[in-house]
Amino acid sequence: MNTPPDPLSNKKNSDQKDNNTQDADPDLEELKARFLSIAAHEFKTPLTGILSSLNLIDRYLESDSVNWARFKHHEKVNSHLQKIQESATNLSATLNKFLSMQNIEQGEIPINRSVVDIKKLLTKQCGLNLNNINYPPQSIIARSRFYGHQEKEL
Repeated sequence: MNTPPDPLSNKKNSDQKDNNTQDADPDLEELKARFLSIAAHEFKTPLTGILSSLNLIDRYLESDSVNWARFKHHEKVNSHLQKIQESATNLSATLNKFLSMQNIEQGEIPINRSVVDIKKLLTKQCGLNLNNINYPPQSIIARSRFYGHQEKEL
């Protein structure tokens, strides 16, 4: 004889699975955060070595600039060294931002939200003079409050 499944027992099993998943999530999130933090730091160590070596190479070349200028391919080498420097610096900055985001997500860096004067921010940071771009029929009107995190006063 087939008996229909008990909807209450299915609900209990489903609730138990949900509770187990919720209990595992904080542990999983912490493991994920730790892994990402360790991985980012592991990238930063060799990047720091690359940037330090590039600085030393630059000093060596500057100290013997007469002979370096005679080198047939010195301009090409300088160009490649500059590309390496820029790429390593950009990657290092990206990792720093990533680590900062990790710290914010983990609550290690407080976020101070405050109303931001967009007009003042754009004027200060971008060098825009918004008063000069209000030509009829165009104008900039802010009807909402903007909130953000300011590290320092404008």
